[in-house]
Amino acid sequence: MRCHSVLTPTNSRPNLVCIQRKKELLRGGSSRPPCDNPPFLLAAGEQRSICVNFDRMRLRLSRSSTDSHEPIQNHSEFWCIPEATSGSVGGDDVSLKITHCGICYADVIWSRNMHENSKYPMVPGHEIVGIVQEVGSNVSHFKVGDHVGVGMYVSSCGDCEYCNDREEYNCIKVPVLTFNAIDVDGTITKGGYSSFIVVHERFCFKILEGYPMASAAPLLCAGITVYNPMMRHGMNKPGKSLGVIGLGGLGHMEVKFGKAFGLKVTVISTSMSKKEEAIGLLGADNFVLSSDQEQMKAISKSFDFIVDTSSGDRPFYQYLSLLKAKQ
Repeated sequence: MRCHSVLTPTNSRPNLVCIQRKKELLRGGSSRPPCDNPPFLLAAGEQRSICVNFDRMRLRLSRSSTDSHEPIQNHSEFWCIPEATSGSVGGDDVSLKITHCGICYADVIWSRNMHENSKYPMVPGHEIVGIVQEVGSNVSHFKVGDHVGVGMYVSSCGDCEYCNDREEYNCIKVPVLTFNAIDVDGTITKGGYSSFIVVHERFCFKILEGYPMASAAPLLCAGITVYNPMMRHGMNKPGKSLGVIGLGGLGHMEVKFGKAFGLKVTVISTSMSKKEEAIGLLGADNFVLSSDQEQMKAISKSFDFIVDTSSGDRPFYQYLSLLKAKQ
């Protein structure tokens, strides 16, 4: 088992760990896992670079933009799960002490069994950052003390054409998700809402010394989700124009990457309340309210690239008309 020692508060019952959550954020929904106690986990109202910090065995919120650590408030429900046991570190494995774990909506989806395939008890979390405590005898890229991140996957076949090209997420035999999946040894994988994790070195990513670990965690899901297509489709060319639809967890990452690449970035949103954040905080060059037809007409055929980070229903033709007719 790629195992985890689940965080155990001092006031928890024997062999159980209670993960606190903000009840007002996850209220509603009828799917309930088979547990005698309220079944939900910690989540965050802000999508922007928020992660769980397990410092001193207390769950806290950490915002990368401010370096502040504000205690979770209004938590009155708990999700009880059996405490996992530790396991040995294999020759190719890296053992991490987890310091931070980003919060993704996928954690909410599987905790609520929205896809009707959740496996309980569950330990979510796939934006994991920690410090290497031990390495296997065959590990060559990491050493004790390194700052390391672990993302959405923890295993794959390692032999197919995709794995050989370091595209393990396309593994023919299906890659193993960091949590709620069946690992190679038949156990259920458990994620980053825990105090440590053991992972094959292939699925560990080194974090530069001095880079804030709280800031690194969201890059392992929200960050790579937008960074990968940007690199694949050449969206890193200074001077090009980029339209970003939506300004949530993915959208704000897209804006920051776009500006770092030297692009002219326009945020397109349904909410005027996002304008100050887009321009004042994230540095976007322009903001367009999608419900304003005059504003939309003004940016017709003006973008080299458009990235849609919104999850809501929308008429695609309205946005396709914003792309330049010629590249």
